[in-house]
Amino acid sequence: MNCEGQKRQGRADSLNGLGTSLRALGQHERASSCLRAALEIFEELQTPEAEGVRALLRRLHPEEDPLPGRDRLPPSAPGAVSSE
Repeated sequence: MNCEGQKRQGRADSLNGLGTSLRALGQHERASSCLRAALEIFEELQTPEAEGVRALLRRLHPEEDPLPGRDRLPPSAPGAVSSE
């Protein structure tokens, strides 16, 4: 990964950490904002961290798709929301 990619990875890691902390504090809307920004970067960089962030967003908003138009996790995947 080049220097710019490393900077973006660092930013996504920071946003992910901040979003996770805000979620733990019950500040779900602020957490969602940080996690969505992190997810976009992780997906652009095609890193495996995207799956974990996607799962966190689903737990915060099970009624919504974290990023409409994007593929959803299969029902058997960790963090996937069951429709049963």
